[in-house]
Amino acid sequence: VTLFGAGMWSIHRYGSTFKDLSLDAEKMTDMLVKMSDVLLCDMVYAGSGYNNFHAAALGGSIKFREIGAPDLEQHLVSSEADLDKLNLAGIDSNNEINEVKKSLKATKAKIGNEYVVTLTAWGPYTLGARLVGEETMMKATFKQPAFVAKVVDFATDLLIHLYEPLVSDGTLDVISLADPTASGDLISKKQFEKLENEG
Repeated sequence: VTLFGAGMWSIHRYGSTFKDLSLDAEKMTDMLVKMSDVLLCDMVYAGSGYNNFHAAALGGSIKFREIGAPDLEQHLVSSEADLDKLNLAGIDSNNEINEVKKSLKATKAKIGNEYVVTLTAWGPYTLGARLVGEETMMKATFKQPAFVAKVVDFATDLLIHLYEPLVSDGTLDVISLADPTASGDLISKKQFEKLENEG
């Protein structure tokens, strides 16, 4: 049995902030290890709350809030031309993402025999919505479905680029994706199936 993510709660309970931990893999690891003993869940989620950094690494910037997970300050894509300019390799050189990966590996080394240690990210539809804006994505689902399909395909490629090395080197046994923008509260089953068939 597991609680999903719990990044905000864990960081607050640990007595730190997203910003303080974002460039300190050792401290992030300490937080994950200590909070795993408090939460006693079957899974530990490295990077919980840092999901927006995957979009920001492509040319955006992050706003750290006093309370809550960091936000993407602006959307990066308004056209297919914008999408074509994005380089997936940006996530390889992002300092915060690299610190999360270091923490993931260190946390697995310390408690991987007791807990499943994984890395969280937004699912393809939600990550795509972060790139273009949630409202824009919702409208485009009806008015520009081919564009939405390309955005989701790009987001999928980004996730493969992020996760593939961590799966290949044995760091990850489980991939954790949250895709709330693809939920039935925001997109109908009919639209989801249509998008799925076009993608």
